[in-house]
Amino acid sequence: MVGPVAVKERIAGLDIIRGFALLGVLLVNMVMVNQSLLFRETKLPRLLNELPLVLINAIVMIPRILGLFLIGLYVGKLGVFQRIKEHLPQIRKAMYVGGGVGALLSVAHVGLQLGWFEGYLTPVISGTAAVFLREVSTPFLSLFYVSGIILLWHRGALSWLFAGFAALGRMALTNYLVQCIVLAWLFYGHGLGLMGISIVYIPLMTLGI
Repeated sequence: MVGPVAVKERIAGLDIIRGFALLGVLLVNMVMVNQSLLFRETKLPRLLNELPLVLINAIVMIPRILGLFLIGLYVGKLGVFQRIKEHLPQIRKAMYVGGGVGALLSVAHVGLQLGWFEGYLTPVISGTAAVFLREVSTPFLSLFYVSGIILLWHRGALSWLFAGFAALGRMALTNYLVQCIVLAWLFYGHGLGLMGISIVYIPLMTLGI
């Protein structure tokens, strides 16, 4: 019979990572929903405009997501989160590699977005390369965040902050569903209809939620 995980069986590091990820998802979702044009277009033009993007994202993102799942499964099999002290050298190495590679790829991505290479690349190649760099840099940056958070938590730093992340992570699915309902009520017409407000207020609303 499936039931809640007992407190003594929970892995605190994973709860913290889930809570941190959930807060990031909330922030990104608030920005995306606030800028959404879902109710400003007819259905057919929206479908025609977004279908190619959806197909491209599926081709690029599904293998990446499955790969990340397999990496997470491998890390779990190794017992990294259960025996952090034994794996500290590998965790530090992961943080350095993830941060270094992720930063370089992100700088290149920003450069393409800002037109640094306009004289060397065609718009099609530049746009394709920007998408590729964004998708490749994300796992490395995620590796940096996860390993960095685990190292800080293991050292006992920012315990008050990680306690909050852990509380979010213990009910990650429930919190995610609630945030979706709250965002729909805040931004769409059947609620407060705040869509289009200044992005300055988004971080404050995120903290409030």
